[in-house]
Amino acid sequence: MTTPLDYAILAGASYFSTRSGINRFPIPLGWLELIDDRRANSQSGFEARAFQSGSELVISYAGTYAKSGADIQAGINLGLGLGSAQLHQGRRTIMEYLLSPVQKVSSEAGRER
Repeated sequence: MTTPLDYAILAGASYFSTRSGINRFPIPLGWLELIDDRRANSQSGFEARAFQSGSELVISYAGTYAKSGADIQAGINLGLGLGSAQLHQGRRTIMEYLLSPVQKVSSEAGRER
């Protein structure tokens, strides 16, 4: 069973490109990172990682980074109701997982027959 601490660690683990190796969060036992889906876009400031444990999938987004011009601009645009590339990339990431045949196979594998 996933604990609140596991979720907190997975949330912290999404900050990958802005942290040196020694400051990166370890992944909790029983969880695997879907390495092919580590996403970072230096132009928009978007960053996300995906983790799986059994049939549970967690997509963890990094928050804004005060030293990133892209993050500052995204915050301003969102505050003004203009949207941002980060918002669109986050939505696209979720949709790709929801529509992914890999995820559907994983869900089917966990279903009782």
